[in-house]
Amino acid sequence: FLLGPMFPLLVGGAAGLLGGQVARDIDRPVVGVAMSAEDSRQLLAARSTLAAQIGERRLPELKQLAQSAHNVPPEKLLDDKANGLAAVLGGTLEKPILTGTRGPIESYQGEVAMLSAFAMNADAMALPPVETRLVQRSAGNEKQQRLVTAQATQVLLFMLTMLLAGMVLSNLVEEKGNKIIEILAAAIPMDAVFLGKLFAMLGVSLVGIAVWAVTGGAVVLAAGHALPSLPEPAVGWPLFLALGVVYFAMGYLLLGSLFLSIGSMASTVREVQTLSMPVTMMQ
Repeated sequence: FLLGPMFPLLVGGAAGLLGGQVARDIDRPVVGVAMSAEDSRQLLAARSTLAAQIGERRLPELKQLAQSAHNVPPEKLLDDKANGLAAVLGGTLEKPILTGTRGPIESYQGEVAMLSAFAMNADAMALPPVETRLVQRSAGNEKQQRLVTAQATQVLLFMLTMLLAGMVLSNLVEEKGNKIIEILAAAIPMDAVFLGKLFAMLGVSLVGIAVWAVTGGAVVLAAGHALPSLPEPAVGWPLFLALGVVYFAMGYLLLGSLFLSIGSMASTVREVQTLSMPVTMMQ
């Protein structure tokens, strides 16, 4: 019960990192350069200089094509899957010609113009050194960090609610199998049975969350300043955590009531296992 939710979180985190890396690799454009040797050298040097100043990923990746490819129409170069080019840059530095589909043309036209201008006037457009001064905080940076904290909390609440509320699916199967449910139904109204089970499972879930919170707090205290500090929410940490508990409890009761109703219609554990996946995916 306590270790179960850790595995989906670890798998989800690893999948997110892998997916982000794949997205970054796929999103990296490659523009083939079919210019003269001197123009290509100046253009690649200009890109290297600008990339060091404004960032590698802000500029398209340039790939110098062989001289034999200069006589090949750009359309054929773009159709060649071995090259994997998003666009082809030909012409000269004074009059560059960018060939590609609408998306790459609109995305790279400004960057190509900037690179060509810098390549022709590298000395006149020399970038001055920028003096930097660090401060502890800024309103814009703090707002962005608060957004990250809020999104991470949303994901955490969603994962906890789905994982813990799903346990009530099989809550009535055992009672129905050994006839205890008949004794309960004869003693108290069935509404009370359902309500008691729902709030009891909420209590069990809160105990589990408390254990995880204490463990996480111990790790944070042991790590000290090694972990990055989170910005304080606009409402303050005490109210933020209290609202998180209230939000989780209300969401758990809503989803748990639905799961409990669906699970009560199952008579075996196999039926619960069959129902759990589509019910969870729907939610």
